[in-house]
Amino acid sequence: MNGRQITSRVDDSAGDELDRRHALFLELLAESYPRIHSLVRTLVGNPSDAAELLQDVSATLWNKFDDFEEGTNFGNWAIVVAANICRAFLRKKRRRNAAVLSEQMLARLSRVHSGVSELMELRREQLRPCMKQLSGDQASLIKAYYEDEKSIVMLARETGCTERSLYNRLFRLRKRLYECISRRLGRSGEEAR
Repeated sequence: MNGRQITSRVDDSAGDELDRRHALFLELLAESYPRIHSLVRTLVGNPSDAAELLQDVSATLWNKFDDFEEGTNFGNWAIVVAANICRAFLRKKRRRNAAVLSEQMLARLSRVHSGVSELMELRREQLRPCMKQLSGDQASLIKAYYEDEKSIVMLARETGCTERSLYNRLFRLRKRLYECISRRLGRSGEEAR
């Protein structure tokens, strides 16, 4: 073997690792993006500023991805990075005398947002077992409406039901799922005490 072949293999394995890390980054970012987007919009307010900051956040997350420890919570890490970028942006904006929130208010908003995100994640986790309690038809209706994003009109045509009856069924199913999730969260809260 000559030196070029050895170098080529080393380059290929380094490239494979970079591709794997890049794919992992994109997967984790896609999973956490709704939380990041929500935080940035909450802290900044202005949609065009938020869009620009989201690009900065994504680029910064990729540039700092080597600092991220695999196996830890990417979403929480990304939220901290995003909050810091927003704070820096707002400090800079405040220096230009633009009306922005104080550091204390930003910290409060960030904590509230984090708490809401955690609560939503807990509710999502409890939704799975509650969905299993529904009949096949009930679960299919929920899936068609929320996951497949079919309109009531389309579902009425497919099922032969009236739109009003579908609205009523969905209302009852949402209420049932809400009560199930609340019961399960209450139970897990009592177990934690």
